[in-house]
Amino acid sequence: MATLFKKLTESAQKVASTAQKAVEATGAAISDVSEGLGAKVSEWNDERTQRELAKAEKKSREEEISSGLYVEDGKIIIGTLDGMCRWFEGLTGKVSGSYSEVVKAQVLILSVINSPLMVRVPVDRLMNMLNRALEASADDVQKADVKDAFASMLQNLFSFLSLKVNYLTDRKDDEAGELARQAGEDLADCIRGVAAVFATDSGTVVEVRNPLATAQAQADFLKKTLSMAKDNSDILKKTNDYKDNLQDTFNLFDIYSSVIGPSILFHGLLSKCRRVLVEIRKAELIAPIRKKYSSMATEKAIKTIGKAFMPDSIKDLTNPAGYALKTAFHAASGIGNVISEFQESRASLAEAERQLNELDCSIPEVNAVKKEIESYDKTLQEIENKYIASLRVDQDTVSKSVSELR
Repeated sequence: MATLFKKLTESAQKVASTAQKAVEATGAAISDVSEGLGAKVSEWNDERTQRELAKAEKKSREEEISSGLYVEDGKIIIGTLDGMCRWFEGLTGKVSGSYSEVVKAQVLILSVINSPLMVRVPVDRLMNMLNRALEASADDVQKADVKDAFASMLQNLFSFLSLKVNYLTDRKDDEAGELARQAGEDLADCIRGVAAVFATDSGTVVEVRNPLATAQAQADFLKKTLSMAKDNSDILKKTNDYKDNLQDTFNLFDIYSSVIGPSILFHGLLSKCRRVLVEIRKAELIAPIRKKYSSMATEKAIKTIGKAFMPDSIKDLTNPAGYALKTAFHAASGIGNVISEFQESRASLAEAERQLNELDCSIPEVNAVKKEIESYDKTLQEIENKYIASLRVDQDTVSKSVSELR
């Protein structure tokens, strides 16, 4: 019995030992599986995190590029109006002397260009900035650079203002799109010139791209422009604001002529503005005359139609049917005369329109308009001519150069 008990005990111990080993083996296996699963989960988490980081970085990069101000291959890329504004705002306070005023002026002008609601700029502020920039210039060369920079900026400004106002009145998408592209390229050229100065000082490479080079960019800009005028009264107000801004520009350039001095670019700017102002004044003065002749043509057309449908005599009304037949016959026989008179009226109206546009004095009222336009144009030309740059050549220098050539 003792022997049997001993054997059972030994067997139990073997079973327990085997079970223990199995448990240990199972635990080790589970541990291995758990570690492997943990490693796999960690790997999956890492991959997911990396994908999310890559996605976030891609989105951030796309937003950065869309903003129009970003770095690519070690270069600062400026590609939108917003990007131009942000870059110049970043320069504010980092430059001194005359160029600080150039930066401030460019920020102001870009804010007007980029705003769909603005068609005028405080020119007096720009003239004050120009005056301070000239006073801070170290020499005549820097003064000339400052004047050229301001003239280019103002030319860009008025190109965009003209584009906005003309698009509001004409709504010619194709023509406006091309004008927007050209205005954008001119603006980019101006920014490149300013950027080159700061890039030279800092060693930074700046690439300025046309912000309105694509059809989509042009369409977006023009769409924003339309938002500033809801009806004809808004369009009239914006047009008057634009005209007043041009007139203010001439008045201030007249006041500051002795301070600024002769400038080929400023003379060219004023010449363009003068032509626009003269055309606006001309349109204002001939508008009531055009309305008068248009009303006369309309009245004549109405009388012609009435005459065609009215018989020579309306005395006999005792026979309505006969009267109706007579009226119809009269209208039928007179339709040729109606067409002929209409054609004559159209030709007469077209000739009157030509005479108005060319200020032909065959129309009595035009003579007074022509004199007023000529007087207005002369006044503006006198201001414009103050900026003619006279080329003075020293005669001794010329003689010396001729001798050397011989």
